[in-house]
Amino acid sequence: VYDNVSSPEEIADLLPSAGARVLITSRFSDWSGWAEEVALDVLPLEEAVALLESRTGRSDAAGAKMLAEAVGNLPLALDHAAAFCKRTQMSFSDYAIKASSLVAAAPRGAGYPRSVAATFDLAITQAVAQCPAAEPIMAYLAQCSPERLPMKLVEGAIEDEAERLQ
Repeated sequence: VYDNVSSPEEIADLLPSAGARVLITSRFSDWSGWAEEVALDVLPLEEAVALLESRTGRSDAAGAKMLAEAVGNLPLALDHAAAFCKRTQMSFSDYAIKASSLVAAAPRGAGYPRSVAATFDLAITQAVAQCPAAEPIMAYLAQCSPERLPMKLVEGAIEDEAERLQ
């Protein structure tokens, strides 16, 4: 399994020559000649509702339906929303209202769906509310490569130990 591959050349030397099946996830749009492409669509509403309810351990079909529709039934946005609702105990309907306003305000034409951006915005806002020092760290990390970073790069970012432990 190769996850979030930016282009075929990135893993060309890592692919087996024969006798194996490989799963590659990517936002790269042209894998012809390299792999059989399978485009994934949004989840059907019933599956989106089931995902939200199972990930949170809740039974609220009406709220889950409202939330699923607010984020366009996108699996990544649903997963983020479910994790947020579970962690904060926010209701599906309250999350849906907040997400809807953020989706409407999100810039068009970005390289990712607006509903995913909305789920990130809600999570970042919550993190900063719990620990204000998280904001500059997240802003710094957002500029870094998505690969693993040495902890030395962020160890001294928050000098006040009480603030760091929040």
